[in-house]
Amino acid sequence: MEPTQYPFNHLLAPIKLRGLTLPNRVMMSGLHLGLEEQPNREAVMAHFLRQRAAGEVGLVMVGGCSPNQEGRSRLNLGLSLAGETEVDKHLAYTEAVHQEGGRIALQICHFGREAFHGKNVSSSSLRAPGVLYRPRALEETEIRRTINDFAQSAALAVAAGYDSIEIVGSQGFLLHQFLSKTFNQRSDAWGGSLANRARFTLEVLEAVRAQLSPEFPLIFRFPALDLDEQGLTWTEVEWLVDQVVQKGVDLLNVGIGSHEAKVPTIAMSVPPAAFAPVVSAIRQRAQGIPVALSNRIADPYQAEQVLGQGAADMVSLGRPLLSDPEFVKKTRQNHVEQIRPCVACNQACLDHALTGKKVGCILNPRCLSLLEGQKPVLTKKSRRIAVVGAGLAGLASACWLAQRGHEVEVFEQSLSLGGDLHLAAQIPSKQDFGRLVHYFSQQGQRHGVRYRLGHQIDPISAACAAFDFYLLAQGGQPRRLQLPGFKGVIKDYRQVLSEQVPLPEPVVVLGGGGIALEMAAFIPSLNLRGNHNALAYLRQWSQWEAAPREAAPVTLLRRADKRLGRGVGPTTRWILLHKVSALGTSVVSFDHFEAEPDALLVTYKNHTERIKAASIIFAMGQTYSNGLAEGLRTDNRPHAILGHPDHLPEGVNVKSILSQSHHFSQNFESISSERTT
Repeated sequence: MEPTQYPFNHLLAPIKLRGLTLPNRVMMSGLHLGLEEQPNREAVMAHFLRQRAAGEVGLVMVGGCSPNQEGRSRLNLGLSLAGETEVDKHLAYTEAVHQEGGRIALQICHFGREAFHGKNVSSSSLRAPGVLYRPRALEETEIRRTINDFAQSAALAVAAGYDSIEIVGSQGFLLHQFLSKTFNQRSDAWGGSLANRARFTLEVLEAVRAQLSPEFPLIFRFPALDLDEQGLTWTEVEWLVDQVVQKGVDLLNVGIGSHEAKVPTIAMSVPPAAFAPVVSAIRQRAQGIPVALSNRIADPYQAEQVLGQGAADMVSLGRPLLSDPEFVKKTRQNHVEQIRPCVACNQACLDHALTGKKVGCILNPRCLSLLEGQKPVLTKKSRRIAVVGAGLAGLASACWLAQRGHEVEVFEQSLSLGGDLHLAAQIPSKQDFGRLVHYFSQQGQRHGVRYRLGHQIDPISAACAAFDFYLLAQGGQPRRLQLPGFKGVIKDYRQVLSEQVPLPEPVVVLGGGGIALEMAAFIPSLNLRGNHNALAYLRQWSQWEAAPREAAPVTLLRRADKRLGRGVGPTTRWILLHKVSALGTSVVSFDHFEAEPDALLVTYKNHTERIKAASIIFAMGQTYSNGLAEGLRTDNRPHAILGHPDHLPEGVNVKSILSQSHHFSQNFESISSERTT
């Protein structure tokens, strides 16, 4: 059955930036990919760019390229274009894109105080959060030299064959560090008034424009919304738009927030296209200069809607193009359902970038490898495989095994697909996880996977004997403790999510990991459900910031020797901690506790506290036992277990489960030959 045709008339329309015509309205954001320490980084980067160009991205971009040594992300390792000796390396990038008929831009970005080395500089000597080194404030002569470095880098970019250049003036990098009072405490001609703070940015743009031909387009990453008390005001933003337009900029790629912002801008909890109204206001001010919207555009339908409503002229995509380099091509071919979805989990992309690891994608395991773009290797001998459990591990493995030519049948004892991932999608800030369930089940079905809901597999049955291999992916059960004497409501996190009924108050959540934090934020009525626009979303967060910290009905009880929010990535953990704090949740540490009919007696460092409770929720991880594995082992039938925490060094999370599932499916033949018991 052919998919329903959807007219992406705006998304697939060409656009002209000076002398450069782009075939569609999709540009790739400048991504910091963490390739600095990879031995074959130039080849991997060229291949990565080639795949996006072949996938028909309108404008591919090389991100995070510094104009000088001190502006690199990592000394002697970060990407730069500061001299003629580096041009050949960049020629490999531009040629890879041009060979696929694509267009490519260079993002010139001076990291300033955000650099991870000891020679970082900034407007003032204020250390950035999470960075070990305090920057040195640039002197007048150094500022002039840096402006010249930007101009020289632009000239070299033209020589290297780039079709456009983007100058980064947002997200807390060097130009932004001069623009915003959050970073700039100078009292000379480069600080104080807005005109002085903007002087560095405007002179950089002027110097860069002077190096470019009249037909060469210049893009500016514009700081539209700092989300910080000392950041740019809206009046200042409007003034800056007027000034930037006069410097010959041809596209404003609108940036939202910075590393200082206390409002999430890129996490799953951010509503889709949340900042479209902000970008629309910039567009109205920009005197006909095109603007691009970024942040939480996850699929072609969202992009088409934003463009069709006139909020933006282009969309700037980062993580969705990590997930699927053929995002645009599949859209044009009317195969939107085959696009690997980005769910903004950040587990393999931004979390890796912030910790110095190579960036990847949970749904695209071959991202940033020379294998990306190759079709799965078909098996030489198709096997009948029974997958037990239709959670994430089961669905993903079944899909990937079927793609390789195996005959796969999935058995799930419940009446729905997705397991814990389906339950997690009931949390307002985790709704996008439901897209993973839909994607893997649809793609599995497309490759012949059969799903048997409401079925348990019996190892001694004749039906079970018909399979060549058994993949056990049932997952674990919520860990529960005995609470003798407690007379209130006792539930685990699965029951809370599946039932979604009010709980008698006060509520105590037992646990200190990500599940416990999610429960503490989910149980109260205050959440982000239904806030699908920027104004409502920002209003929600401003209310949380200003709300009095009154006692809340939820207490989070966690072990004293465990880090709160352990196992949660850095781009998500701070959001969860902020939520539970803003809701007034009490976090109590314990060495041990005892139950009373309506309370818990909690002891910590020889001090005992009585915490009243009408409901106790277990969110302490899972326990694992597998009777089916014992039966298969007794009957000498080959099998494997996926999703067990003993085999997941980074813990049970989406990234670990998908990584293990992909490795298993791609190496099934060698693994299955060893599994005789």
